[in-house]
Amino acid sequence: NNHFNSERISDAYNMRDIPPGLKYTAYRIFSAREQNRPFKIAFGGYSVTVGRGNYFHQSYPFMLKNLLTRPMELLGVELQVRNAAIGGVPSFPYGWCLDNFMGDDADVISWDYSMNEAGGVADGLEAYMRHGLSMKRRPMLIVKDTSIHFARDRYDLVQSYVDNGALKDPIVLSMEDAIESFLHLKEDLLPIGFQEWRKFGAPKGSPGQTSHHPGVKQHESYGWLLTMHFIAVLELVAVFASKDGIANAFSPTDAKEDSNMMLPAPIHGNNVAPKLFSLFYGYDTKHALASKQMSWKMNQVHCRTTYAPILNNNLQDIVVSGIVGDDRDIMRPRGAQLYNKGWVLDLGESEKNAKKKLERYGGLGYIDSKKAYYGIYASGQLELFLPCIGRDDILKKMQTSAEETPARECFHNVVVCEVNEKHTGKECNLEKDLSFLMGDFKSEEIELINAVGPSYWGRNICLRIGIPSESKLSKAEEKLNGDSNIGVSLTITVASTSVILRSGPCSISHVVWEQMDKIEL
Repeated sequence: NNHFNSERISDAYNMRDIPPGLKYTAYRIFSAREQNRPFKIAFGGYSVTVGRGNYFHQSYPFMLKNLLTRPMELLGVELQVRNAAIGGVPSFPYGWCLDNFMGDDADVISWDYSMNEAGGVADGLEAYMRHGLSMKRRPMLIVKDTSIHFARDRYDLVQSYVDNGALKDPIVLSMEDAIESFLHLKEDLLPIGFQEWRKFGAPKGSPGQTSHHPGVKQHESYGWLLTMHFIAVLELVAVFASKDGIANAFSPTDAKEDSNMMLPAPIHGNNVAPKLFSLFYGYDTKHALASKQMSWKMNQVHCRTTYAPILNNNLQDIVVSGIVGDDRDIMRPRGAQLYNKGWVLDLGESEKNAKKKLERYGGLGYIDSKKAYYGIYASGQLELFLPCIGRDDILKKMQTSAEETPARECFHNVVVCEVNEKHTGKECNLEKDLSFLMGDFKSEEIELINAVGPSYWGRNICLRIGIPSESKLSKAEEKLNGDSNIGVSLTITVASTSVILRSGPCSISHVVWEQMDKIEL
Protein backbone atom coordinates (compact mmCIF):
# COMPACT_ATOMS: atom_id res chain seq x y z
CA ASN A 1 0.00 0.00 0.00
CA ASN A 2 1.01 3.69 -0.29
CA HIS A 3 1.90 4.01 3.38
CA PHE A 4 4.25 1.02 3.17
CA ASN A 5 5.82 2.30 -0.06
CA SER A 6 6.32 5.75 1.40
CA GLU A 7 8.15 4.33 4.41
CA ARG A 8 10.33 2.08 2.28
CA ILE A 9 11.18 4.74 -0.26
CA SER A 10 11.90 7.30 2.47
CA ASP A 11 14.60 4.97 3.71
CA ALA A 12 15.91 4.10 0.25
CA TYR A 13 16.28 7.71 -0.87
CA ASN A 14 17.12 9.21 2.53
CA MET A 15 13.93 11.30 2.59
CA ARG A 16 12.68 10.46 6.05
CA ASP A 17 13.84 13.77 7.51
CA ILE A 18 12.45 15.94 4.73
CA PRO A 19 9.59 18.12 6.08
CA PRO A 20 6.20 16.79 4.98
CA GLY A 21 5.22 20.24 3.72
CA LEU A 22 8.01 20.17 1.14
CA LYS A 23 6.89 16.73 -0.02
CA TYR A 24 3.30 17.93 -0.35
CA THR A 25 4.27 21.00 -2.39
CA ALA A 26 6.47 18.78 -4.54
CA TYR A 27 3.51 16.53 -5.21
CA ARG A 28 1.45 19.60 -6.23
CA ILE A 29 4.07 20.58 -8.82
CA PHE A 30 4.59 17.00 -9.96
CA SER A 31 0.82 16.66 -10.45
CA ALA A 32 0.82 19.78 -12.67
CA ARG A 33 3.65 18.19 -14.67
CA GLU A 34 1.82 14.89 -15.09
CA GLN A 35 -1.39 16.68 -16.09
CA ASN A 36 0.50 18.88 -18.56
CA ARG A 37 -0.94 22.06 -17.08
CA PRO A 38 0.59 25.28 -15.71
CA PHE A 39 1.46 25.61 -12.03
CA LYS A 40 -0.27 28.78 -10.86
CA ILE A 41 0.84 31.04 -8.01
CA ALA A 42 -1.50 33.95 -7.23
CA PHE A 43 -0.58 36.76 -4.85
CA GLY A 44 -3.10 38.91 -2.99
CA GLY A 45 -2.48 41.87 -0.75
CA TYR A 46 -2.36 45.65 -0.81
CA SER A 47 0.15 48.35 -1.76
CA VAL A 48 3.25 46.51 -0.49
CA THR A 49 2.55 43.50 -2.72
CA VAL A 50 1.54 45.74 -5.63
CA GLY A 51 5.03 47.22 -5.37
CA ARG A 52 4.18 50.88 -4.75
CA GLY A 53 7.20 53.12 -5.12
CA ASN A 54 8.66 50.74 -7.70
CA TYR A 55 7.57 49.51 -11.09
CA PHE A 56 4.89 46.82 -10.98
CA HIS A 57 7.26 44.31 -12.56
CA GLN A 58 9.68 44.89 -9.67
CA SER A 59 7.22 43.64 -7.05
CA TYR A 60 8.29 40.46 -5.28
CA PRO A 61 5.74 38.16 -7.02
CA PHE A 62 7.46 38.93 -10.34
CA MET A 63 10.90 38.69 -8.76
CA LEU A 64 9.89 35.13 -7.87
CA LYS A 65 8.63 34.52 -11.40
CA ASN A 66 11.88 35.74 -12.97
CA LEU A 67 13.97 33.48 -10.74
CA LEU A 68 11.81 30.35 -10.79
CA THR A 69 10.53 30.15 -14.36
CA ARG A 70 13.64 28.52 -15.84
CA PRO A 71 14.10 25.83 -13.13
CA MET A 72 10.42 24.92 -13.55
CA GLU A 73 10.82 24.73 -17.32
CA LEU A 74 13.74 22.32 -16.92
CA LEU A 75 11.34 19.98 -15.11
CA GLY A 76 8.68 20.37 -17.78
CA VAL A 77 6.36 22.67 -15.82
CA GLU A 78 5.08 26.04 -16.99
CA LEU A 79 5.01 28.58 -14.15
CA GLN A 80 2.30 31.24 -14.12
CA VAL A 81 2.51 34.01 -11.50
CA ARG A 82 -0.33 36.46 -10.97
CA ASN A 83 -0.05 39.59 -8.84
CA ALA A 84 -3.68 40.36 -7.98
CA ALA A 85 -2.90 42.76 -5.14
CA ILE A 86 -4.85 46.03 -4.90
CA GLY A 87 -3.53 49.10 -3.13
CA GLY A 88 -5.21 49.86 0.19
CA VAL A 89 -7.63 46.93 0.44
CA PRO A 90 -8.45 44.91 3.56
CA SER A 91 -8.54 41.10 3.57
CA PHE A 92 -12.34 41.17 3.17
CA PRO A 93 -14.41 41.41 1.03
CA TYR A 94 -11.35 40.28 -1.01
CA GLY A 95 -11.37 36.92 0.81
CA TRP A 96 -14.93 36.25 -0.39
CA CYS A 97 -13.77 36.87 -3.97
CA LEU A 98 -10.69 34.66 -4.28
CA ASP A 99 -11.98 32.98 -7.44
CA ASN A 100 -12.48 36.41 -9.04
CA PHE A 101 -9.01 37.72 -8.29
CA MET A 102 -6.86 34.59 -8.25
CA GLY A 103 -8.76 32.05 -10.31
CA ASP A 104 -10.48 28.95 -8.96
CA ASP A 105 -7.60 26.77 -10.16
CA ALA A 106 -4.74 28.50 -8.31
CA ASP A 107 -2.16 26.09 -6.84
CA VAL A 108 -0.79 28.69 -4.41
CA ILE A 109 -2.46 31.77 -2.91
CA SER A 110 -1.23 34.46 -0.54
CA TRP A 111 -2.15 37.47 1.56
CA ASP A 112 -0.06 40.20 3.18
CA TYR A 113 -0.73 40.95 6.85
CA SER A 114 2.46 42.92 7.53
CA MET A 115 0.69 46.30 7.78
CA ASN A 116 -3.08 45.85 7.94
CA GLU A 117 -4.93 44.17 10.83
CA ALA A 118 -2.38 45.42 13.32
CA GLY A 119 -1.73 43.78 16.65
CA GLY A 120 -1.40 40.29 15.22
CA VAL A 121 -5.19 39.74 15.25
CA ALA A 122 -5.86 36.33 13.71
CA ASP A 123 -9.62 36.44 13.05
CA GLY A 124 -9.32 37.76 9.50
CA LEU A 125 -6.52 35.36 8.59
CA GLU A 126 -8.51 32.36 9.77
CA ALA A 127 -11.52 33.34 7.67
CA TYR A 128 -9.25 33.94 4.66
CA MET A 129 -7.57 30.56 5.17
CA ARG A 130 -10.89 28.73 5.35
CA HIS A 131 -12.13 30.29 2.12
CA GLY A 132 -8.81 29.41 0.50
CA LEU A 133 -9.10 25.82 1.69
CA SER A 134 -12.46 25.60 -0.08
CA MET A 135 -11.00 26.45 -3.48
CA LYS A 136 -10.75 23.81 -6.20
CA ARG A 137 -7.16 22.74 -5.50
CA ARG A 138 -7.07 23.51 -1.78
CA PRO A 139 -4.05 25.67 -2.57
CA MET A 140 -0.83 26.14 -0.68
CA LEU A 141 -0.93 29.30 1.46
CA ILE A 142 1.77 31.97 1.70
CA VAL A 143 1.23 34.39 4.59
CA LYS A 144 3.40 37.49 4.42
CA ASP A 145 3.58 38.97 7.91
CA THR A 146 5.54 41.08 10.32
CA SER A 147 7.78 39.86 13.14
CA ILE A 148 6.54 36.96 15.23
CA HIS A 149 6.86 39.28 18.25
CA PHE A 150 3.99 41.38 16.88
CA ALA A 151 1.91 38.66 15.20
CA ARG A 152 2.20 35.66 17.51
CA ASP A 153 -1.51 34.79 17.26
CA ARG A 154 -1.34 34.54 13.47
CA TYR A 155 1.80 32.40 13.53
CA ASP A 156 0.18 30.13 16.14
CA LEU A 157 -3.00 29.92 14.04
CA VAL A 158 -1.10 28.71 10.98
CA GLN A 159 0.75 26.14 13.09
CA SER A 160 -2.49 24.85 14.61
CA TYR A 161 -3.95 24.27 11.13
CA VAL A 162 -0.80 22.36 10.20
CA ASP A 163 -1.06 20.29 13.38
CA ASN A 164 -4.68 19.32 12.72
CA GLY A 165 -3.94 18.48 9.08
CA ALA A 166 -6.04 21.20 7.43
CA LEU A 167 -3.04 23.05 6.02
CA LYS A 168 -0.48 20.78 4.38
CA ASP A 169 2.32 23.08 3.25
CA PRO A 170 1.90 26.74 4.29
CA ILE A 171 4.79 29.13 4.71
CA VAL A 172 5.03 32.44 6.56
CA LEU A 173 7.18 35.02 4.79
CA SER A 174 8.85 37.50 7.14
CA MET A 175 12.31 39.05 7.23
CA GLU A 176 12.08 41.84 9.84
CA ASP A 177 13.91 39.96 12.57
CA ALA A 178 16.56 38.59 10.21
CA ILE A 179 17.56 41.90 8.64
CA GLU A 180 17.51 44.07 11.75
CA SER A 181 21.18 43.54 12.59
CA PHE A 182 22.33 44.18 9.01
CA LEU A 183 20.61 47.52 8.61
CA HIS A 184 22.58 49.10 11.46
CA LEU A 185 25.87 48.61 9.59
CA LYS A 186 27.49 51.26 7.44
CA GLU A 187 26.58 51.05 3.77
CA ASP A 188 30.03 49.87 2.64
CA LEU A 189 29.95 47.03 5.18
CA LEU A 190 26.58 45.71 4.10
CA PRO A 191 26.30 42.57 1.96
CA ILE A 192 25.52 43.46 -1.66
CA GLY A 193 21.90 42.37 -1.32
CA PHE A 194 21.35 44.87 1.50
CA GLN A 195 23.06 47.89 -0.06
CA GLU A 196 20.77 50.75 -1.10
CA TRP A 197 18.06 48.97 0.86
CA ARG A 198 15.69 51.94 0.83
CA LYS A 199 16.19 52.84 -2.84
CA PHE A 200 13.08 52.52 -4.98
CA GLY A 201 13.05 51.17 -8.51
CA ALA A 202 10.74 53.79 -10.00
CA PRO A 203 11.93 57.33 -10.82
CA LYS A 204 12.55 59.53 -7.80
CA GLY A 205 9.40 61.26 -6.63
CA SER A 206 7.05 58.56 -7.91
CA PRO A 207 3.91 57.95 -5.83
CA GLY A 208 4.30 55.44 -3.02
CA GLN A 209 7.91 56.15 -2.13
CA THR A 210 7.25 56.20 1.60
CA SER A 211 8.82 54.50 4.61
CA HIS A 212 6.19 51.75 4.84
CA HIS A 213 6.77 50.58 1.26
CA PRO A 214 9.77 48.33 0.52
CA GLY A 215 12.48 49.38 -1.91
CA VAL A 216 13.40 47.26 -4.89
CA LYS A 217 16.16 45.39 -2.99
CA GLN A 218 13.67 44.25 -0.35
CA HIS A 219 11.33 43.00 -3.06
CA GLU A 220 14.27 41.13 -4.56
CA SER A 221 14.98 39.58 -1.15
CA TYR A 222 11.39 38.41 -0.77
CA GLY A 223 11.63 36.92 -4.25
CA TRP A 224 14.85 35.08 -3.38
CA LEU A 225 13.44 33.75 -0.09
CA LEU A 226 10.46 32.27 -1.89
CA THR A 227 12.64 30.97 -4.71
CA MET A 228 14.97 29.13 -2.32
CA HIS A 229 11.97 27.44 -0.75
CA PHE A 230 10.62 26.33 -4.12
CA ILE A 231 14.05 25.24 -5.35
CA ALA A 232 14.20 22.81 -2.42
CA VAL A 233 10.77 21.58 -3.52
CA LEU A 234 11.92 21.20 -7.13
CA GLU A 235 14.73 18.91 -6.04
CA LEU A 236 12.06 16.53 -4.79
CA VAL A 237 10.08 16.95 -8.00
CA ALA A 238 13.19 15.94 -9.92
CA VAL A 239 13.45 12.77 -7.82
CA PHE A 240 9.76 12.03 -8.38
CA ALA A 241 10.25 12.42 -12.12
CA SER A 242 13.36 10.25 -12.30
CA LYS A 243 12.39 7.35 -10.03
CA ASP A 244 9.57 5.15 -11.27
CA GLY A 245 6.80 4.80 -8.73
CA ILE A 246 8.15 7.21 -6.16
CA ALA A 247 5.55 9.93 -6.85
CA ASN A 248 2.69 7.52 -6.18
CA ALA A 249 4.34 6.59 -2.93
CA PHE A 250 4.18 10.19 -1.75
CA SER A 251 0.72 11.02 -3.05
CA PRO A 252 -1.45 12.60 -0.37
CA THR A 253 -2.95 9.88 1.80
CA ASP A 254 -5.95 12.03 2.68
CA ALA A 255 -7.08 12.92 -0.84
CA LYS A 256 -10.60 11.76 -0.01
CA GLU A 257 -10.85 14.22 2.85
CA ASP A 258 -9.47 16.99 0.64
CA SER A 259 -12.18 16.38 -1.95
CA ASN A 260 -14.83 16.72 0.74
CA MET A 261 -13.44 20.13 1.73
CA MET A 262 -13.94 19.42 5.42
CA LEU A 263 -12.42 21.78 7.97
CA PRO A 264 -11.70 21.81 11.70
CA ALA A 265 -13.77 23.90 14.07
CA PRO A 266 -12.70 27.58 13.88
CA ILE A 267 -10.53 28.96 16.65
CA HIS A 268 -11.43 32.64 16.32
CA GLY A 269 -14.44 34.71 15.27
CA ASN A 270 -16.19 35.12 18.62
CA ASN A 271 -17.12 38.71 17.74
CA VAL A 272 -18.84 37.82 14.47
CA ALA A 273 -22.63 38.02 14.55
CA PRO A 274 -24.21 34.52 14.59
CA LYS A 275 -26.13 35.11 11.35
CA LEU A 276 -22.86 35.94 9.58
CA PHE A 277 -20.65 33.30 11.16
CA SER A 278 -21.02 30.79 8.32
CA LEU A 279 -20.08 33.45 5.76
CA PHE A 280 -16.69 33.83 7.44
CA TYR A 281 -15.99 30.42 8.98
CA GLY A 282 -18.48 27.86 7.63
CA TYR A 283 -20.84 25.59 9.54
CA ASP A 284 -20.66 22.34 11.49
CA THR A 285 -22.06 19.43 9.51
CA LYS A 286 -22.26 17.30 12.70
CA HIS A 287 -20.72 14.41 10.78
CA ALA A 288 -17.18 14.42 12.18
CA LEU A 289 -14.58 12.33 10.40
CA ALA A 290 -13.22 9.84 12.88
CA SER A 291 -9.57 10.24 11.86
CA LYS A 292 -9.33 14.02 11.77
CA GLN A 293 -12.48 15.08 13.63
CA MET A 294 -13.16 17.66 10.96
CA SER A 295 -16.85 18.35 10.71
CA TRP A 296 -16.96 21.92 9.39
CA LYS A 297 -17.65 22.99 5.83
CA MET A 298 -17.96 26.25 3.90
CA ASN A 299 -21.14 27.06 2.02
CA GLN A 300 -20.82 28.22 -1.58
CA VAL A 301 -19.92 31.92 -1.58
CA HIS A 302 -20.19 33.92 -4.80
CA CYS A 303 -18.86 37.38 -5.51
CA ARG A 304 -19.26 40.00 -8.18
CA THR A 305 -16.99 43.04 -8.06
CA THR A 306 -15.95 46.12 -10.02
CA TYR A 307 -12.39 46.05 -8.64
CA ALA A 308 -9.41 45.12 -10.81
CA PRO A 309 -7.56 42.97 -11.62
CA ILE A 310 -10.12 40.18 -11.84
CA LEU A 311 -10.26 37.09 -14.04
CA ASN A 312 -14.03 36.64 -14.06
CA ASN A 313 -17.37 37.58 -12.48
CA ASN A 314 -17.55 41.32 -12.96
CA LEU A 315 -20.33 43.06 -11.07
CA GLN A 316 -21.64 44.32 -14.40
CA ASP A 317 -22.50 40.70 -15.25
CA ILE A 318 -25.45 40.74 -12.85
CA VAL A 319 -26.72 44.26 -13.62
CA VAL A 320 -30.19 44.23 -15.16
CA SER A 321 -30.73 47.99 -15.40
CA GLY A 322 -29.87 51.34 -13.89
CA ILE A 323 -26.27 52.02 -15.04
CA VAL A 324 -25.02 54.69 -17.45
CA GLY A 325 -21.71 55.74 -18.98
CA ASP A 326 -19.88 52.40 -18.74
CA ASP A 327 -18.27 53.02 -22.12
CA ARG A 328 -16.54 56.21 -20.99
CA ASP A 329 -12.89 56.51 -20.07
CA ILE A 330 -12.77 55.92 -16.30
CA MET A 331 -10.47 58.94 -15.87
CA ARG A 332 -12.87 61.39 -17.53
CA PRO A 333 -14.99 63.59 -15.23
CA ARG A 334 -18.53 62.47 -14.56
CA GLY A 335 -20.83 65.34 -13.71
CA ALA A 336 -24.24 65.67 -12.11
CA GLN A 337 -25.92 65.41 -15.50
CA LEU A 338 -24.72 61.83 -15.87
CA TYR A 339 -25.42 60.91 -12.23
CA ASN A 340 -28.99 62.14 -12.65
CA LYS A 341 -29.52 59.46 -15.32
CA GLY A 342 -28.39 56.43 -13.34
CA TRP A 343 -25.59 54.75 -11.40
CA VAL A 344 -22.16 55.60 -12.79
CA LEU A 345 -18.99 53.49 -13.02
CA ASP A 346 -16.46 55.85 -11.48
CA LEU A 347 -13.43 56.26 -9.25
CA GLY A 348 -13.48 58.03 -5.91
CA GLU A 349 -11.80 61.42 -5.77
CA SER A 350 -8.70 60.20 -3.90
CA GLU A 351 -8.33 57.17 -6.20
CA LYS A 352 -8.64 59.32 -9.31
CA ASN A 353 -6.06 61.79 -8.00
CA ALA A 354 -3.68 58.91 -7.27
CA LYS A 355 -4.13 57.62 -10.83
CA LYS A 356 -3.39 61.10 -12.23
CA LYS A 357 -0.14 61.26 -10.26
CA LEU A 358 0.82 57.84 -11.62
CA GLU A 359 0.12 59.00 -15.18
CA ARG A 360 2.95 61.53 -14.87
CA TYR A 361 5.30 58.54 -14.55
CA GLY A 362 3.68 56.45 -17.25
CA GLY A 363 1.53 54.45 -14.81
CA LEU A 364 4.52 52.34 -13.66
CA GLY A 365 2.74 49.26 -15.02
CA TYR A 366 0.13 49.02 -12.27
CA ILE A 367 -3.14 47.28 -13.15
CA ASP A 368 -5.09 47.55 -9.88
CA SER A 369 -8.16 49.76 -9.64
CA LYS A 370 -10.89 50.47 -7.09
CA LYS A 371 -13.64 51.53 -9.45
CA ALA A 372 -17.26 51.13 -8.39
CA TYR A 373 -20.82 52.03 -9.24
CA TYR A 374 -21.66 55.37 -7.64
CA GLY A 375 -25.16 56.74 -7.17
CA ILE A 376 -27.02 59.70 -5.68
CA TYR A 377 -30.69 60.22 -4.86
CA ALA A 378 -31.43 61.28 -8.45
CA SER A 379 -29.72 58.18 -9.91
CA GLY A 380 -32.77 56.00 -9.35
CA GLN A 381 -32.77 52.23 -9.02
CA LEU A 382 -29.85 49.89 -9.60
CA GLU A 383 -31.39 46.50 -10.38
CA LEU A 384 -29.30 43.34 -10.02
CA PHE A 385 -30.12 39.66 -10.42
CA LEU A 386 -28.32 37.25 -8.10
CA PRO A 387 -28.21 33.79 -9.69
CA CYS A 388 -28.77 30.66 -7.59
CA ILE A 389 -25.76 28.69 -8.83
CA GLY A 390 -25.40 24.93 -8.85
CA ARG A 391 -28.78 24.14 -7.31
CA ASP A 392 -30.27 21.90 -9.97
CA ASP A 393 -32.66 20.53 -7.34
CA ILE A 394 -34.30 23.95 -7.04
CA LEU A 395 -34.40 24.41 -10.82
CA LYS A 396 -36.13 21.06 -11.20
CA LYS A 397 -38.60 21.91 -8.46
CA MET A 398 -39.48 25.23 -10.13
CA GLN A 399 -39.97 23.49 -13.48
CA THR A 400 -42.32 20.85 -12.11
CA SER A 401 -44.25 22.79 -9.48
CA ALA A 402 -46.46 25.84 -9.72
CA GLU A 403 -45.66 26.68 -6.09
CA GLU A 404 -43.32 29.63 -5.59
CA THR A 405 -39.94 28.91 -4.01
CA PRO A 406 -38.73 31.11 -1.12
CA ALA A 407 -35.46 32.91 -1.82
CA ARG A 408 -34.15 31.66 1.52
CA GLU A 409 -34.17 28.14 0.13
CA CYS A 410 -31.10 29.09 -1.88
CA PHE A 411 -29.71 32.27 -0.31
CA HIS A 412 -28.42 32.42 3.25
CA ASN A 413 -26.59 35.76 3.35
CA VAL A 414 -26.41 38.69 0.95
CA VAL A 415 -23.75 41.35 1.43
CA VAL A 416 -23.09 44.65 -0.31
CA CYS A 417 -19.80 46.52 0.13
CA GLU A 418 -18.74 50.06 -0.67
CA VAL A 419 -15.35 51.27 -1.91
CA ASN A 420 -12.74 51.28 0.81
CA GLU A 421 -11.57 54.90 0.80
CA LYS A 422 -11.08 57.63 3.37
CA HIS A 423 -14.22 59.50 4.38
CA THR A 424 -14.88 62.85 6.00
CA GLY A 425 -18.24 61.88 7.50
CA LYS A 426 -20.28 63.93 5.04
CA GLU A 427 -20.55 61.22 2.40
CA CYS A 428 -23.20 58.56 1.93
CA ASN A 429 -23.92 56.42 4.97
CA LEU A 430 -24.17 52.87 3.70
CA GLU A 431 -26.51 51.75 6.47
CA LYS A 432 -28.84 54.76 6.61
CA ASP A 433 -28.95 56.20 3.10
CA LEU A 434 -29.62 53.12 0.98
CA SER A 435 -32.80 51.10 0.52
CA PHE A 436 -32.93 47.48 -0.68
CA LEU A 437 -35.63 45.40 -2.29
CA MET A 438 -35.06 41.65 -2.39
CA GLY A 439 -37.43 39.91 -4.77
CA ASP A 440 -39.65 43.05 -4.77
CA PHE A 441 -39.91 43.08 -0.97
CA LYS A 442 -38.17 45.70 1.15
CA SER A 443 -35.47 44.37 3.44
CA GLU A 444 -35.97 45.75 6.92
CA GLU A 445 -33.01 43.89 8.38
CA ILE A 446 -29.96 45.95 7.42
CA GLU A 447 -26.77 45.81 9.50
CA LEU A 448 -23.17 46.84 9.07
CA ILE A 449 -20.74 43.95 9.37
CA ASN A 450 -18.55 44.57 12.39
CA ALA A 451 -15.71 42.09 12.04
CA VAL A 452 -11.97 41.90 11.44
CA GLY A 453 -11.38 42.25 7.72
CA PRO A 454 -14.20 44.26 6.12
CA SER A 455 -13.22 47.62 7.59
CA TYR A 456 -11.06 50.51 6.47
CA TRP A 457 -9.69 53.30 8.65
CA GLY A 458 -12.19 52.32 11.34
CA ARG A 459 -15.18 52.38 8.98
CA ASN A 460 -17.20 49.20 8.36
CA ILE A 461 -17.51 48.91 4.58
CA CYS A 462 -19.88 45.96 4.15
CA LEU A 463 -23.57 45.62 4.87
CA ARG A 464 -25.65 42.50 5.44
CA ILE A 465 -29.04 42.62 3.73
CA GLY A 466 -31.65 40.44 5.37
CA ILE A 467 -33.70 38.27 3.00
CA PRO A 468 -37.43 38.91 3.60
CA SER A 469 -39.45 35.77 4.20
CA GLU A 470 -41.83 36.88 1.44
CA SER A 471 -39.07 37.06 -1.18
CA LYS A 472 -39.33 34.39 -3.88
CA LEU A 473 -36.97 33.01 -6.46
CA SER A 474 -37.68 34.02 -10.03
CA LYS A 475 -36.43 33.28 -13.53
CA ALA A 476 -34.43 35.78 -15.54
CA GLU A 477 -35.44 36.23 -19.16
CA GLU A 478 -32.02 34.91 -20.13
CA LYS A 479 -28.92 33.61 -18.39
CA LEU A 480 -26.60 36.41 -17.30
CA ASN A 481 -23.05 35.65 -18.43
CA GLY A 482 -23.77 31.93 -18.45
CA ASP A 483 -24.98 31.78 -14.84
CA SER A 484 -28.19 30.10 -13.73
CA ASN A 485 -31.34 31.91 -14.84
CA ILE A 486 -33.04 31.29 -11.51
CA GLY A 487 -32.27 33.59 -8.63
CA VAL A 488 -33.52 36.65 -6.83
CA SER A 489 -33.65 40.29 -7.84
CA LEU A 490 -31.86 42.90 -5.72
CA THR A 491 -32.81 46.53 -6.23
CA ILE A 492 -30.67 49.22 -4.63
CA THR A 493 -31.86 52.81 -4.26
CA VAL A 494 -30.37 55.89 -2.61
CA ALA A 495 -33.28 56.75 -0.32
CA SER A 496 -31.88 59.90 1.28
CA THR A 497 -32.47 63.17 -0.59
CA SER A 498 -29.36 64.60 1.09
CA VAL A 499 -27.03 62.33 -0.92
CA ILE A 500 -25.86 64.51 -3.78
CA LEU A 501 -22.70 64.49 -5.88
CA ARG A 502 -21.10 67.40 -4.05
CA SER A 503 -21.36 65.81 -0.59
CA GLY A 504 -20.32 62.36 -1.74
CA PRO A 505 -22.31 59.64 -3.55
CA CYS A 506 -22.98 56.10 -2.37
CA SER A 507 -20.82 53.38 -3.90
CA ILE A 508 -21.24 49.67 -4.61
CA SER A 509 -18.02 47.74 -5.31
CA HIS A 510 -18.83 44.16 -4.23
CA VAL A 511 -21.97 42.06 -4.06
CA VAL A 512 -21.49 38.78 -2.22
CA TRP A 513 -23.95 36.02 -1.51
CA GLU A 514 -23.74 32.82 0.47
CA GLN A 515 -25.86 29.93 -0.75
CA MET A 516 -27.40 27.14 1.25
CA ASP A 517 -26.03 23.70 0.49
CA LYS A 518 -28.40 21.17 -1.04
CA ILE A 519 -29.88 18.99 1.66
CA GLU A 520 -29.09 15.36 0.93
CA LEU A 521 -31.89 13.03 1.94
